[in-house]
Amino acid sequence: YELSNGISLNWIIVFLMLIANFIANTYTYSFQLRRNELKWFVTITIIGFISAVYNSISTSFYDITLFVNNYIAIMVFFFAYIIFTANCNFKVLVYGLYVVGIAAASICLYQRFMLIFTGTYIQDFFIPGLVVNRDLDTFDFSRASAFFTEPAHLSIYLLPIFYISLKRYNFTLSVLFALGILFSGSTTGLILTAILLIAFMVTRGVAKWKLILLAILFAIGYYFVNQFFSEVLLSNIEKLNNTDMQENRFLGPLAYLGFFDLFQWITGIGLNQLGELLNYHGVHLYTDWGKEVNAAYANAVIYMLISYGLWGLLYFIRYLFRTIKTYKSDIGFIIIALGVLLSDQVLFNRNLLYVLMFLIFSNNIINLNKRENDENTLYNRSTAV
Repeated sequence: YELSNGISLNWIIVFLMLIANFIANTYTYSFQLRRNELKWFVTITIIGFISAVYNSISTSFYDITLFVNNYIAIMVFFFAYIIFTANCNFKVLVYGLYVVGIAAASICLYQRFMLIFTGTYIQDFFIPGLVVNRDLDTFDFSRASAFFTEPAHLSIYLLPIFYISLKRYNFTLSVLFALGILFSGSTTGLILTAILLIAFMVTRGVAKWKLILLAILFAIGYYFVNQFFSEVLLSNIEKLNNTDMQENRFLGPLAYLGFFDLFQWITGIGLNQLGELLNYHGVHLYTDWGKEVNAAYANAVIYMLISYGLWGLLYFIRYLFRTIKTYKSDIGFIIIALGVLLSDQVLFNRNLLYVLMFLIFSNNIINLNKRENDENTLYNRSTAV
């Protein structure tokens, strides 16, 4: 949501929360607790400034104003990432995620049903009176996304709580979230949902008869969806079949590295400077409907290489390994993080913060599930007596 002069509502909320934490004197504790995240921020800052100095002197495409604006956004991202993950009520977090997730998945299903039965659907599920920063061209593909800006963002939100629901054995909510992902038409979401389900069954040591039962239920569900909502499956299958690994966000942007010199291979060209680089070399990219784009669309891993070079990419990989090892992250949250990083450009935005926080909170969420199960067991025993 945009309030005025390009200022968004989420920025206002983040700043207010950061101020509240500053008043509560939580910063020192947070930076001590999240030393790995602080080191990552310092490293990105050093690489970014070295790259800015080099590219602003040796090239004519580099936009120093864009660098300053990007660095402010990066600084806000890291402060939010460090402060908010260090001061969190996990029970409130999980149930808050559930409330929003149930609403989002339900609205997505409602939109898809409307589209199937009427040929159109209600798009405006936003706060009245506020401008939404949303590309309306995505509606041409008839892909519902509730109150998120696009189907991929809806799927990114639903995937962790889909997995949490599986871990809590709340299969009703698991089905709701899975349908929300399926009906949004997000290819990444569909693939990751299937992988998460398999990972859950393997790691939980599910009995063979349960696997057979699940396969039967899946077949029934597939028949039902194919019988009454065949266009949902067809659209997802068509997207999978039409994915060209050399032209899409997975590998295609590697071709841009041909414009790099040796120093740019090491330190990159800076965040969101790719469009400027390509325009300088006479490369202009357009969408299917003729709209010129800034050529900034690449997955986060490749975009890290482009923006911060081999130095930044290797440190990012090192940070991920250290995070997974330090917090003993659950396999499901690792799958989600890797899937999102390899499919979307989420560097230093709210989606990256969202998926990374589950790597940090993994044990806390699992222990919360165990505590609640133990409490329910004790309650049932006491009532039985």
